[in-house]
Amino acid sequence: MALTKPDLIIDGQSLADPPPAGLDFENFIRALDQAGNYRLTIVVDRNFPRQKPPLADDCPNIDWHRLELQTPDGPVWSAANQNQRQQALNVWLIKQQLVGCPFIINQPTNPTYQPAWPAHSYKICLWPNQQPDPADGLDYFQLLAEADLILTPTQAIADELAANNLLAASRIGVIGQGGLGLGRDKASAPNPGPAGDFVLWPVNESEVVTNQLVAIAWRLFKKQTGSNLDLVLVGDISPGQKADIKSRVGRRTFFGRHLTPSRLAWLYRQAAAVLLVRQQPGPLTPLLAALDNRRPIIASPTADFREVAPEGVHYCNSQSILEIARTIDLALTDPVPINPSQIQRLRRDFDWAKTVRSFDRFRQTVAAKGAKPKPTVALVGRSQLPAGIPGREIGLSPPAWVQQFRVDYFYEGRPPQQADDDWLGKTGAVAYRPLIDLPGEQLDRYQTRVYYLANHPDCYQTLLRALIHPGIIVAPSLRFDRVWRQLVAVGFVSQQRLSLETEIEAQAGVDDDCRGAWSLLRRANGVIVETNSDYLAAKKIKKPARVVLVEPGGDLAAAISQLQSKDPPEPVNYIDVSSLANNWLQQPWLTGIQRYEHQLLARARQSWPKAKFVFWRDGPETLAVIPDPVIDRLIGLISDFQTSGRRYQLNRRQARLKQAFMSANHHLVANPGDRLLIPQGLWENHAYARFVSDPGRQLEVYQVIHDLIPVARPQYTTKLTRQSFSRYLAQVAPSRPTFITTSKNTQDDLKDYCRQSGLDQPTTIACPLGDNPLDPNQPADEIRDLAGQPFILSVGTIEPRKNHQLLLEAYRKDADGILPTLCIAGRVGWLVGDLLSELKNHPRIMLLTNTTDSQLAWLYQNCAYTVFPSLYEGWGLPVAESLAWGCPTLASNAASLPEVGGDLADYFDPTDSDQLLDLMKKYLDEKTNLARRRKIKRDYRPLPWANSVDHLLEAVTQEKANQPKPKRKKKTKKANKS
Repeated sequence: MALTKPDLIIDGQSLADPPPAGLDFENFIRALDQAGNYRLTIVVDRNFPRQKPPLADDCPNIDWHRLELQTPDGPVWSAANQNQRQQALNVWLIKQQLVGCPFIINQPTNPTYQPAWPAHSYKICLWPNQQPDPADGLDYFQLLAEADLILTPTQAIADELAANNLLAASRIGVIGQGGLGLGRDKASAPNPGPAGDFVLWPVNESEVVTNQLVAIAWRLFKKQTGSNLDLVLVGDISPGQKADIKSRVGRRTFFGRHLTPSRLAWLYRQAAAVLLVRQQPGPLTPLLAALDNRRPIIASPTADFREVAPEGVHYCNSQSILEIARTIDLALTDPVPINPSQIQRLRRDFDWAKTVRSFDRFRQTVAAKGAKPKPTVALVGRSQLPAGIPGREIGLSPPAWVQQFRVDYFYEGRPPQQADDDWLGKTGAVAYRPLIDLPGEQLDRYQTRVYYLANHPDCYQTLLRALIHPGIIVAPSLRFDRVWRQLVAVGFVSQQRLSLETEIEAQAGVDDDCRGAWSLLRRANGVIVETNSDYLAAKKIKKPARVVLVEPGGDLAAAISQLQSKDPPEPVNYIDVSSLANNWLQQPWLTGIQRYEHQLLARARQSWPKAKFVFWRDGPETLAVIPDPVIDRLIGLISDFQTSGRRYQLNRRQARLKQAFMSANHHLVANPGDRLLIPQGLWENHAYARFVSDPGRQLEVYQVIHDLIPVARPQYTTKLTRQSFSRYLAQVAPSRPTFITTSKNTQDDLKDYCRQSGLDQPTTIACPLGDNPLDPNQPADEIRDLAGQPFILSVGTIEPRKNHQLLLEAYRKDADGILPTLCIAGRVGWLVGDLLSELKNHPRIMLLTNTTDSQLAWLYQNCAYTVFPSLYEGWGLPVAESLAWGCPTLASNAASLPEVGGDLADYFDPTDSDQLLDLMKKYLDEKTNLARRRKIKRDYRPLPWANSVDHLLEAVTQEKANQPKPKRKKKTKKANKS
């Protein structure tokens, strides 16, 4: 049985670099692929390569992953996008189950891109053989310090890194480097190329000062010797450096950037000499290629060059212009002979196959020792922690802490002073910086976040970060009321929110001794306390309990490790109530979609007791988590109004509820595996679409699509609606959500639209809506006249798509007046001014625009039959409700309606008023009507809303696409009464 190859993930952006770095790395990857010891994945920019690179054709077994970010135009591999790129890498590694796999960064100081370590990986830095400008040195050494393994081309560089105490010596290895010019590439001249004899200068952009000295030395050499040699520069340098060198060297200069290996090999073979003057260690390829082609070499005596070529090179002082000029002249007139045995040694020691073998050896050696990536930890808290806080123990015993974690401490408040006993300064290896320097989004870069929270106003920023970016809470006490009051004072939260916290804690049985702890501990990944009373209270608040008791002087590092080692938190299910809350709090009337949302919300509170509900906030442009009591108030208020039409203090109750929604400040921060169900969504809001489609949110999105009217029937919507809907799908679809449709017809329409729009075929689930009726109330005054007489019912918003015009035409053609009163129950929509006037003035048509659910149930129960002439529907809720009441149902044969009614409804062409009139007259016959009612009663199986919603929620949690429809239950005898 073949063993599975280990995964190796490579930051491939430097493949786009000019030689030698780009070609060196490409040759290394080719050698890795040829060895066949790994399953290789290369992560690249969304714009790289513009065309398929030769490496992809030559090595078809390599997987290429494009890192897609929601960024403005420009390179993804830039300093501005570094944090977002790292977060996207973390999410991708988790989703691909590649956590802990080796991740390679090549030559991290190359100026053409800004590398970023993903947190969930084993970090390997390959060939860090350049030192940056002093201004960038801090970031460079910090990047190297985060590496778990550094592999260098020479022992000299390894010794230098070890001397700087960046890593333990056991984690620094020498693997060599292949080198261009030692391979089998055929040489071909570049076009255009140098016209005469030339000296080759592989220029390094980071050596700005040295490059200026070399340019002046070259001009001095030509002036003293009268030489006609050209100076050919190979490499990528900035326009400013290029202009500066040209002004010093003269016009006879050739600059090469993206040269093929064969053309670069030609330059090395034809050069009169190779100029390698620099201050710091750099790529070895130019030296190896020059030695292999036996070219005279002028070089600086850096430690790596001395190690590779102790002889056969003209070494000179890189800081002396005069010495550089003399050495160039000496190398051209009296070159140092190169020993053939030296070339043989180089061919043996610097070979790509050998480099790969050395790479394997070091990776396996470190893995055999059980070395794993150190968890990255962000500590956030006050600069001065009083005695008694468990966190103080970290400063008193730094070796144990530093060995287990990679730590950055961010303090809130004033800088630490000598009087603080320098409790963290003693650690040395812990970075200690002010919290104000830490942007909020950077906290997501850390695998573990630890917050030290005392009941002190100076901790309010720490508490705010802990609410938005959950982590492990270390607390000497669970009383946080003073910190909450400070949040109220600075305007981050409302006084109403603080009162709600206290109310929730009282309901949970937590007394005032833990005031202010509820929201914080419920969101925390873990809690560390130091007293037994706090431990018992924390377990009441946090369920499932992830609480550890550490007595004063205990091992805090071990407690954090214990919380880290626990199983990841159970996925959280979020439901977005933005559409329902926004619509109903402005206008208390529900359309069919909003009735569906209300049923979903009410059932979810029973079936998903742990579900959380979120609401879009335009100000901070985020989803805020709404407390359960507020959601219950919304459900209850809608139920009261829809069932009884009770309007007692409605405006006041709406205003208070709206204030509760707008004061929510607990932003949604998801863990991998968390799910977001969007029953409707906010199509017109670009920020909302960006939020839910951002891969960095780590959310599995389930988007309900009720219909595709804006794109399938654009004539029935406004231009703004069409644009908003299509733009929303274009933004959300690339993030691969699961789309939930209410009918098979809508499911097919969605797939067709994605195919026509060039979007990937979506994952879809069909979940039909419920239809169980409510108990009817006595009719309201406006419909009391209908009692005891026949009438026809049509339910639906009055708008062109619902096709009420066809009903009006049928009544006009009923010259004998056979048809009884037509009752149209529905809100007034748009684009129906003239039609509405005709309907109101017709003597046999009654408009009911404010019916409650229970009044609508009375209409279904007492009507002769129902008519639904719609031109397009995503589902067709009135058809299902009519059949559930046992009513004969006449529906158009458009879109999803035949799917809803099956063979129990009668269908007509929605453009043929004569056909409709014949059907309407047919069911006025008492025998025909009664026969249809018996058939419906016998064959139709209603689908309760509870079953429909449960099927939807089950589909979300079990992630089964294209699931069968839920089974309809037969009616009980009581429900069959009509």
